[in-house]
Amino acid sequence: MSTEMFKLRFTGTRLAATLALAGALGGQAAAADEALTDGRVATCSAALKTQADQLAEKVKAGDKEAERQLRTTWEHGLALVSAAYLNGLRDEAKAQALLKQAQDVQADWPAEELARVQQGCHEEGEQILQRASGLQHFVVEKLARKKVDRAKQAG
Repeated sequence: MSTEMFKLRFTGTRLAATLALAGALGGQAAAADEALTDGRVATCSAALKTQADQLAEKVKAGDKEAERQLRTTWEHGLALVSAAYLNGLRDEAKAQALLKQAQDVQADWPAEELARVQQGCHEEGEQILQRASGLQHFVVEKLARKKVDRAKQAG
């Protein structure tokens, strides 16, 4: 899986999807996610990327359960990144620096700590999706399916 997985970039299709999500969410959801700091999003992005990379290897080998888990990981990661965008994290250089810092820190974490953080990130992503509109769900699910399809084709 490419390193662009959870980069907080909003160009092309991702920008259009994010704008659609922003319109679908409106100010209510953005206000609900104000506690989601840039650092937390970077931590989750790095942790979920690690998980997605591991799951992608299993998907390449034909593991259907890993495929479902990868899709969920993508959905939760996309929800978190969209919330960060709505909260004002639009500076790509800052987002990249935060992501790199989080990846460097997590490289030394024991597996148990990483798993605990990943679980918390999944819970936060799911909470964001529970508050989302049907349009947001549609966009997130479509983007997640595309990423899973790419992982399957890579195998």
